[in-house]
Formats: sequence, C-alpha cells, structure tokens
Amino acid sequence: MPMPRFRDYYDWVVLGDHPGALLSASLAAKLGLSALIVPLGPSLARRISDSGQCFDPESNFLTGLRNLVHSKGLLADCLARAGITSAEEQSIRKQGVLPQILTPDARIELALDDRTLEFECERELGKSGANRFGMAHVLRESEQEFLKYWSALPERLTWTSVKSTKASKNASNFSIKTADAFDIENLLSRLRKSSVISADLKESWFVSGIKASGYMPTAAGNGEFDELCSGLWYGTTGEFAGEPTLSDLLHALAIARTGASFKGGMHAYREFLIRIARRCGVHVAQSECRRIFVERGRFVGVQVAQYGTMIGAGAGAFGCLLNTAGEQIVVDGRQVSKKLKNSPEPSGWKFSIALSVHSEAIPPGMSDRMIWQERGAPPLEIEVAAHGDYGIREFETKLIHLRTVLPFKDETLNPAYQIMIATRMLRQVLAVVPFIEYHVTRIYPDFRKAHPSLDSQIDSKRTESAEYQTAVAELKEAYPFSTLADIPMNLRCYSGKGVGSRSGVEGLFVTSDEAYPQLGSLGGTVSAIEAVAWMAHRSGLAGPLV
Repeated sequence: MPMPRFRDYYDWVVLGDHPGALLSASLAAKLGLSALIVPLGPSLARRISDSGQCFDPESNFLTGLRNLVHSKGLLADCLARAGITSAEEQSIRKQGVLPQILTPDARIELALDDRTLEFECERELGKSGANRFGMAHVLRESEQEFLKYWSALPERLTWTSVKSTKASKNASNFSIKTADAFDIENLLSRLRKSSVISADLKESWFVSGIKASGYMPTAAGNGEFDELCSGLWYGTTGEFAGEPTLSDLLHALAIARTGASFKGGMHAYREFLIRIARRCGVHVAQSECRRIFVERGRFVGVQVAQYGTMIGAGAGAFGCLLNTAGEQIVVDGRQVSKKLKNSPEPSGWKFSIALSVHSEAIPPGMSDRMIWQERGAPPLEIEVAAHGDYGIREFETKLIHLRTVLPFKDETLNPAYQIMIATRMLRQVLAVVPFIEYHVTRIYPDFRKAHPSLDSQIDSKRTESAEYQTAVAELKEAYPFSTLADIPMNLRCYSGKGVGSRSGVEGLFVTSDEAYPQLGSLGGTVSAIEAVAWMAHRSGLAGPLV
C-alpha cells in the first residue's frame, strides 16, 4: 500500500467526524488556510441489516439549516459561504420536520408561523388555557431577537480592521467572546421592556430561573403542561435530563424554527460535509490519528497511521470525545495532558429500533417527526422517512425510526434490559398509531423473537430458547458495546452548559456536542465559528466567514 501524501504543515486540522468539526474545515479553507481532516474515535453509523432493514440511530434535526423570511439560519449561512450547490440543497428537508409533541392529553406541533401555533395551543388547551400558557404569544414577541443574536455571531467575531500580521501571530492577544458568554439576561431584560404581552407572561417567560413545573398550576391548569414542556425541550435540543426553565425553553423554541433535516440522515450529512470540504481544497486522511503533539501547552501537530512523520499544525478542532483525544495527546514527550478538559458526564445514550411498515399504516396528516412524552418517562422520538431518502428502492413501505434515551448506566447494556425497553417503545407507538403492529414488515433489531407478545412477561424458560438467543445476537450486532466507555460520541447525550469551545490546550477547540449541549445541534455550528474566528485572527485575517 503506497504511503499517503500530506503536507508538512496545515493551518487547521480536524480530528474526528462531528458535523461541527467537519464544517470548520470548509470555513477555514474558504479563508485561504490549509486544512486536513483526520479520523479519530468511532461512530455508530447507519446500516442495512441482513433482512434489508435500514437502521439509523441518530436524530435527524439540524437547527440553523433553514432560512426564515426575516432571518438567516446560522448553519444555512455557513453552508452557502462554503459553496453548497443548488442540487445539494435539494437534500435538505424542510417540510414536516419541526417536532410535534404528543402527550396522553395533548398534541401540539411547533408550527412555523405564529398564527398556526396559536391555533394548535387553543385547540388543545382551550382559548383561556392557551392564553395563560402564553407560549405562542411570547414566541411571537421574542423570536426575532433570539435569531438576530445568533445570525449576527460571525459579524461579532469579525474584526472591523485587521491588525498587523506580526501582532496577530501572538495568540495571547486574542480573546473572542464565546457562547459561554451568551447574554440571555440582557436579552430578556430588553424583551420585558419592549414587549406588549401581559405582565404575568413577562414575569414568567422573560425572567430566568422559573421552572416549567412551578408555572403549571397557574398556566394550563392541568397535568399536560409539564409533559408538553419536556417534550418541546427534547424535540428542540435533544436534552432530556433535568427540567428546563421557561426562558431557556423559549430560546430553544425560537432557534428551532430554523431547523431542517437531511435526506439520508446524519451519516449522509457527514458525507456531504466531506464533499464540500474536498471542493474547498481540504485534504482528507483515510487512516486514524495516532498521536496529538502538544509543546509548552500549545498544539503543534499530529501523527497519522501509516505515516511516520509528524504533520505540523497551527490549530485544530476536536470532532471526537475529549477523553478519546486525551488518550492520543503527547505533551513534551509524555503521553499526558493536565490542561485538556475532561469529557462531561453523559446524561444518557440514544437507543433506537427501526421499522418498515406498509404505507397505508401512516394516517393522513401524521407529522414526520413526533415526540411522545409521558410524565416520569423518557421521551420517544418517532421519525417517519421514505426508503428513497436512504437510496433504497422500496415504495410500498415507509421507514419509522423509534429513538429514546437510556440512562448512562451499565445495566442498559444488558440485552434483556434492551428487549424490555424496545417492547415498551413499540407499545408507546401503538398509542399514537393504533393497529400499526399489523403493518410491520421488518424490525431491526428484531426483539420480537424474544418477546412475541407485547403484553406478557418473558419467563426464564424462554430466555433459553433459540429465538431469544437470536434476538440477543441481533441486539449485540446493533449495539456492540461491552462497557459504557465503548459507547460512541454520536450516541451520547449531554445536559447543561457543557465545556465550551475551548479545550484547555491552546490552539485546540471543542466542536462537538460536548461544547454547548444546551444549544442542541446548533452547538456544533457555534463552536466551529468560534474556533475558526480564533485561527483567522491569529493568522491576521478578519474571519471567521468570507
């Protein structure tokens, strides 16, 4: 096998395949910087099972991928500047992707326009309850302010006058304002002063720290408010642990309206980002990173498998777990880094099963993306897709991806536990789409071999049967993890503020879900822009976008 050819030095090196990190490579290249993408750390990719079932374990919702009439989507703007073609834009799905929240008592879709959302709330809560809930009213008053803040992020990180190249080489001169410093308090204060909504709504939604549960008794007046808020929070950010405040939920709802999905799922989206990067002149390594070199606290280069020489680097982005990267870091000749931040503790991991069902099983008007939320239970995401989105020529059936979040505990790796959860997930779908079990043509992993009756318990004799062992083998094939540490980055869920875009090592940035989990999928885009801005300034460029 011939040795791969690389430059001796790259201005920007991406380590891993998180979409935020891959995006940063194209942004850096458009600035005229040399860039290299190097694989690091495993991901659980979509797959086609032996039975022909498409299995996609990742949620397909990208905040910022859609432009609105009055505001650009931050991710859409970045892709436009990177050179997305009109043909590639056809892969972006904008219809039916905003979450529809289903609870035992209510069904509300996060509609794109205010009037439809107001109608949704009034239909489910009654006019009086909808007015006390106030979500449609406060969103109408605040959405443009939140969107304006994020769409202006590249401009805020752009120098109005480029400083001298000599000064710019000193990285210590740079201090960019990151999303850690997102001044939501100032925004909320302005909204309280300018908004024309009632004082009660202002003091509930435009004041930080007020939890949804504390607001419930004076709002909808019944139990579904908690469930609605939890479902909306998960549907827009992917967070499920903890309880959102009303102001955080409002922010998430506002930016989520710029959300869209990508045909073929996140695996196809990563491939698309790599294609754009190659067109921008980015080099893409096929072999994994073996070493990350740090000298005097600063990133200086990488070593790639099958390539014996160190490749010098000016800066880079982690598109992998910080803990995975830490295992490869060599600091002044020693394989240890005290400055590198640790990965945040995951709040859970994503567990999925995939179904193919007859097309007539999908009732008219059913949303393509739903979140089923019951009190005290983890959310269930129900995504409906066409086989054609994944390049499969099958027209009589539809794909349904069922996804939930399991606690980040050892017991969840036990196939018996997973069979129990999968059974519960299918049971929950029956509450949304009655009789769908009669239309299922395939399931992967097919837990039904172990549990043919959804209403019965699995007895000890059945666990010894060949059918049960076949189901266990299929689950292990889908989720080949023996320890929690083996769970890949793209299945991990985080809550809270994350670690931010700074990794702790000068010149290395976090552009994955570990940076800003509170921003949902927008977090990777935000951290990529911050990272490239730092490198642009250090190189004497206005940056981060051209």
